[in-house]
Formats: sequence, structure tokens, C-alpha cells
Amino acid sequence: AAAACGGPASEPLLPDEGAASPATSSIATPEGARRSALIARFARILAGLEELCFGAGAGRTPSSSSTPPSFASDQAKRSPMGVQLNAKGDRFLVRRLSRSVKVSGMNMSSAHAQSRDWFELFYDDLFSPPKPFILVMQWMVCSSVHLVNFRLKFTRICEDNGFRVLRLPIASLFPQPAPPEVWSTEKETNFDRLAFHSPRLMRLPGSLSPEARGELNARLLEAWLRPPLGLFCLLCSSRVDFKVEVMPEQAVSEKVQNHQVFQRLRGWVL
Repeated sequence: AAAACGGPASEPLLPDEGAASPATSSIATPEGARRSALIARFARILAGLEELCFGAGAGRTPSSSSTPPSFASDQAKRSPMGVQLNAKGDRFLVRRLSRSVKVSGMNMSSAHAQSRDWFELFYDDLFSPPKPFILVMQWMVCSSVHLVNFRLKFTRICEDNGFRVLRLPIASLFPQPAPPEVWSTEKETNFDRLAFHSPRLMRLPGSLSPEARGELNARLLEAWLRPPLGLFCLLCSSRVDFKVEVMPEQAVSEKVQNHQVFQRLRGWVL
């Protein structure tokens, strides 16, 4: 197709434990040295992303940001993309930055000066290992060849610096609600989930006390995070949020209106 019209795709960057860093040796180093080497590798990734997206125009500040003014004077610690690099790992409050990327100014084989294609990048304003760095692409008018070339080249930049790019369809994390007419007590049918990314259901004992259930949940989480599965905790929430409201013009029964549908549920996303 000449143009690809699609929704967002989320790309978290994770350190590749099997990759050797030029700044580290095979001998175990102190935690601070390992973090500093990791930050240095990630800074090279951001510099490569800046060069890929903006070429000769690299070095411009982010187009928009939700970062408060109190962080504005922290530019000395920011990367070319405006991302704060935290080697101590003691900051986890993440806000969102955005950049508009025009294909005509990109540094890749399919880019050309007459191109009117563009896409938007949304990404975290902070990298604080071991937390992942989340990058989201959104586009309406951009040829698929440019999107593929961007992803291939960006993946190569990450792998050259010891990181992995994991693709996460945003609809798996935050699915869109189904029409209110079909809402019920069955949570899975209240959302338009992707057919090929359906969640796995596990039947747990229903007679456990709250304390026993909490202990079981903790043991399950530990097992999922350990090898051989080695899953990674991407998101977690201690409460439900983002309630879906029925619009006034939608004529639904009172029974349907009584259903509470939330896009974010309690628990973990692994």
C-alpha cells in the first residue's frame, strides 16, 4: 500500500543481559560502574535516534512536553532527545515527551526531500534502569516503507549498543471498550481485544483468605519473573482507573449503565 494508516505501537527498550558493553569488562564491576556503562550505551542510542529522525537538523528541543518547569533547568543532564539519564536508579516518575518526525528530514534510504509523510514519536522523559524506556509511534499519513525502514534501522542501533526492542501492540495494554450495549459482568467481552493477543486465563482457588491470596499472588509473580520465563514487569497499578463513561446520546438500559468498566485494572502487566 502507498500509505499506511494505523494506530500506535509501543516499543520498550530493555538492556540485553547477554551483550557485552565496551565500557565494561568480563570481571564483575560495582553496581555504580555497571549503571554508568549502561547509561553511556543508552545515550548513544538516543544520539543515533536523533540522527535517524532529524539528520542535519538534529539538536532541536522536543516539540512538546508534560515536564514541569522545575525540571527545565536540568538540561545539562538531558540527552539530545531531551531525556533525563538517571544512573542512580532512584527516580521513577516518568512523563511523556513528543517529537514530530518528517520523513523529508530523516537519515534513511527511503527518505527524500519531496516527501510529505510524517509520524509522531511519544517517549519517556526519563531513563532510570532497570526500568524500561517506552517509545510510541503514531501515524496517520506515512508510507509503510518509511515505517519499516525506521524500525529496522532503530532496532539495529539498539542492538549495536546492547539493548533489545520489544514490540507491544498498544491495544493489548489498553484495549478500546466495546459498545456499551454488549457490556456485562464478563470483563473480557467489555473490550475490543486483539484476536491474536488474547490473555491467558488461570483458575485460582476461590476459597483462599485475603492473606493467603496475597501470598499466592506474590509467589506467582516471583515465579514468572525468574527463568525460564524471565518475564519483565512493564506496568503495575494498585487501583482501577480510566473509567469508561456512557455518552448521553447512547440509549442503553439501566442494567448496562450500572456496569463499571475501567480500561486500567489492578495488577501487573508482564
